[in-house]
Amino acid sequence: MTRIDDTFARLRADGKKAFVAYIMGGDTDEATSLAVMRGLPAAGVDIIELGMPFTDPMADGPSIQAAGQRAWRAG
Repeated sequence: MTRIDDTFARLRADGKKAFVAYIMGGDTDEATSLAVMRGLPAAGVDIIELGMPFTDPMADGPSIQAAGQRAWRAG
């Protein structure tokens, strides 16, 4: 089993749902996105989905597109 499988199994056994949070790596800058990511577990997040900026984020919608553009600008 993976850590994700283990997390879902533990939560299911406790009768709970998973809190999955998405963040874009590098948005607004590397230090900020790393600080946000490190703070998510203390905020109750069970699984972190870390997005990577890429050249064509249009399919993901305007919020993720804007996050990707900010990350690209930040390097």
